[in-house]
Amino acid sequence: MAQATAAPLAPSTTEHDAMDLLEQFQPKHLILFDGIENPGVEAAFKKIAASGRATLHRAIIREAQEKPGMFDYTISGSSELSSSWVPGGTPLQNPVDGVALLLGTSGTTSRPKGVPIRHGAIVQNGHILGSSIGLTENDVCYSIMPLFHIGGISASILCSICAGAAICCDNEAYNPENMVDALATSNPQPTWYSSVPTIHNATVSYIKSMASDAKMKSYGVNEDGVWKSGHSLRFIRSGAAALLGPDALALSSTYGNIPIIPTYSMSEQMPISQPLQGKMDMISDKPGSVGAPVATSLAIVNSATLSPVPFGSEGEIAICGENVIHHYLNNKEADAKTYFELTLPLDAGSPFQRGRFFLTGDVGVIDNDGYLTLKGRNKELIKKGGEQVSPFEIEEPIISHPWIEVAVCFAVPSKLYGEEVGLALVLSSAAPSGVEDSVVLKEMRDFLKMRNVSPMKWPTKWKVVADEELPKTKSKKYIRVGLSKVLGFEEDSEDILDGDEDDLQKSAPKNNTFIDWAVISGFRFVLACYVMFMHIGSNSSWGAFNNLRGWPWHVHVFFTLGGFSLKFKYFMARFMAMYPMYLVALLFVFINLFVACRPSTFRSTFHWDSQPDDLFIDGEEVNGYSELFCEGTPATPNSYWASLFLSLAVYLLGIAITPVWVLNWWVGYYFWFSAMYYQCLMLFPVMYNKMTTWRGNKKFLTKLMILLQGLNVFIVVLTWTLFEHYSGYSHYEEDGSKNTTEKFTDGRIGNWIGLGWYLFSPFWMLYFVMGACAAFLYDAVRPTETSKSYIMGYIADSCTLVMLAWSIAIICQGNVTYDATRTWNLRPGTADNFTDVAIVNRLWDNICGRLVAPITTLWIFALATGEGVTASILRSTTLSESIAPHAYNCFLFHQPVSQWYYAATRPGLWWDWWQYRKTMYWFSPGPCPVEWYEYFYVVMLTVGFSTLMNITAEPIMAAVIGFIKELLLGNDEDEVTVEEALVFAIEDMTGFAPELDWTLDQCGLSSVGLPQLANRIKNAMPKKFNMTAGQLSDAKTVGDICDVVKKAIAQAEADGI
Repeated sequence: MAQATAAPLAPSTTEHDAMDLLEQFQPKHLILFDGIENPGVEAAFKKIAASGRATLHRAIIREAQEKPGMFDYTISGSSELSSSWVPGGTPLQNPVDGVALLLGTSGTTSRPKGVPIRHGAIVQNGHILGSSIGLTENDVCYSIMPLFHIGGISASILCSICAGAAICCDNEAYNPENMVDALATSNPQPTWYSSVPTIHNATVSYIKSMASDAKMKSYGVNEDGVWKSGHSLRFIRSGAAALLGPDALALSSTYGNIPIIPTYSMSEQMPISQPLQGKMDMISDKPGSVGAPVATSLAIVNSATLSPVPFGSEGEIAICGENVIHHYLNNKEADAKTYFELTLPLDAGSPFQRGRFFLTGDVGVIDNDGYLTLKGRNKELIKKGGEQVSPFEIEEPIISHPWIEVAVCFAVPSKLYGEEVGLALVLSSAAPSGVEDSVVLKEMRDFLKMRNVSPMKWPTKWKVVADEELPKTKSKKYIRVGLSKVLGFEEDSEDILDGDEDDLQKSAPKNNTFIDWAVISGFRFVLACYVMFMHIGSNSSWGAFNNLRGWPWHVHVFFTLGGFSLKFKYFMARFMAMYPMYLVALLFVFINLFVACRPSTFRSTFHWDSQPDDLFIDGEEVNGYSELFCEGTPATPNSYWASLFLSLAVYLLGIAITPVWVLNWWVGYYFWFSAMYYQCLMLFPVMYNKMTTWRGNKKFLTKLMILLQGLNVFIVVLTWTLFEHYSGYSHYEEDGSKNTTEKFTDGRIGNWIGLGWYLFSPFWMLYFVMGACAAFLYDAVRPTETSKSYIMGYIADSCTLVMLAWSIAIICQGNVTYDATRTWNLRPGTADNFTDVAIVNRLWDNICGRLVAPITTLWIFALATGEGVTASILRSTTLSESIAPHAYNCFLFHQPVSQWYYAATRPGLWWDWWQYRKTMYWFSPGPCPVEWYEYFYVVMLTVGFSTLMNITAEPIMAAVIGFIKELLLGNDEDEVTVEEALVFAIEDMTGFAPELDWTLDQCGLSSVGLPQLANRIKNAMPKKFNMTAGQLSDAKTVGDICDVVKKAIAQAEADGI
């Protein structure tokens, strides 16, 4: 600022708002700081730079050990910043009257106003701020306010610099735990900080809720949540919004009754008033006061006549002084509405007799001692948690909607935010007849989103009214002041400090980047089709296409997709909804089991591989097909009933994985996959919580992804190296001719190792973690928010072409038969031995599928953007909406449907595991021996059957599960459901009952609203359970919150609470 004008923009500024401010500010240089996620600002900067109107620079922080807080600057496209220094030239210096700082602030129009703050004024104000609160060179400020806000710039940084004091900053956005840690462990410890009521309240709430924590006790916090010793705070400054009396008392007492300094200021003038040194405890000395004017002349005027009112009378606050901005940036209309000449009844020669005053828009009163107390807002501006919202920012876009005739925006008192945004709507004749208020509400919020209005500014109190219900002046202007009371909106009764909420940062809904879930859904069904291809159609019927069964790349992709989805709704609500269908499929496969496997057909022997008499009598086709039969499990080879009941228990519990698989028959050939998903679900909370700490760290997440991919390669290569030369069985001679059964050897060791490796859950969890890492990296990179997002379409299509090309190459090897004289170029020699151990060949199939994990992970990442030809195909309505929802059911039902189809089209024959088992011990038999074209018949039958089961069997099974639950656990008829409690809580906070598929933005729940919501839900539910706002932070919809609450209740029940 000493050399040029600075104009900081918030990282969350949308591209639309950033472009608007840049058009007003007309900058010559643009600086982007590395490591800061600001997609909207970056996109706007690049557009301005591309137009040639400004130069784009990047600031790279130097290593901390070199010079903390120092940056190196580069010009976009250059390796270093060229110098324009000229020997003997004029030094670049911003004069006293030059503009040092440009800020954007809301005004009485929908367009933000530019606030030019002069160099001399901001420096002098910094000195006034520091001296009025008694800062010394021994003080240390903990800077928590954002540095695009005048409160962070002046009331934390500049005032400390002017006083010669020290400053410590956090490298992350506000987080109460980090803040408490900084106050306790910084060296030297902070002696004061300045912030807004929202942060004060959230930090106090955190300290109270964590008082029993060992770390907090070590800091000096007692059982009552009072932190009297262990910190060095000697006072706390509060600004931006009114700090209510109870909150001020709670703040002071929490830190051991230290003074609280309530202040009054605005972007146009920082500060206006604050307690004088020696009179800093406004809680007891002047309750409700924000101190005395310290940097300006101040008058309380009549809003209509603009003349001063007597002491003790309320009126609009007006200020005057050299440090107040002289005008808005190129905005004569705003200047005309804000500035006025005030004449005082003084002698004509007095310098104070006349002055140019600035109307603040606030209502206040000055007592006989000259102390100011704020009473509310006189103008339309609404201060919500420190953010200023102009009614015109809401009314202007809303009134353009065809359903709306009149929109009146107004302030609603709120303990949580200070003020909230209310909106009264009068519907036009174009609105649907009899439309429900909830439908109007959702439509308006979607419209605000489409019009790029920040969700923080969306109304949270809505009411559809008739025009005559709105109060008006005699000139028919709508009266906003007091409208909340007229319409029945009362101040929130809930106090945020009553709860045990987690910190504000963790409770903040994330600004998630766009993911095309329709494409992901379509891709998931394509994978399900690959699964069915693996199991339907005889090897000989498919010909050379059968080679693709030796490249099962789809299996690990299922797990990567699961990790990429990363939603509690996907893993809890969706997965638990799958369980009834899982039980239905289990019922069918056990019924099919009894066709072939009964006590009368049971053989009390066990084999690790297929036998000559599995399909034909005496192993000879001319002798006819053998009768149906079954064998025991590896653990219970001699007992039919033990094998049956253990199999039933294993599948009901979903644990058909290593090492439990020795207990069960392969009744559901592919149910191991569901069991593996349960393992991933167990990993999910720990994994997700850990990855949340790395959110936005692109470099680290990239390194982690490389490490995971490298670990995958290491595991599969090591496995192959150790196992590729395994020999056994002796089914064939070296020339390829068959051995007699007497020469066969038991392959138990190879099968134990091979199948045990394949069903070892950590090796599949690796791909789940890859998917999770890809999701966090996707969120950090935000590929859809750049002007070159189309590149991701090229990447996705390139991955598609690579996978197709490799598939074609595999097919082009020709029809793979068990020919010992033939060499297959795409398989290593040790996996090209069809006369030896089949388990080795099968492991290679899986390993070569896993080796393409880098490509498939990139494929999913790129497809999620919705760009490219592949995505457009997968997004098709028929695939993504009509067929794809049946992907999981196709996975479950294609086995029994295939068995029924085979029996119906081949009378007298049956396809079961023992008659078609493979030449190694494996969970699936050989493919259903139908012709290749019948694959499509079976797929269509499976999709149709899945649809039928969704309509008929699923509700019945869900009811049965509910009945069993009631029978075992009982049922409280008066119990409030989670959905009811949540809807009631949101309705109480926002004024409308939401639908379960509404997003949190559509409900009007912003970041600091989640702690209050968590409290209300806990109070509404009859069952005791623990839940913090942090647990709600990743919920996207009301339904997601329901899932989080249900999980918290289930955890409480498991813990015996």
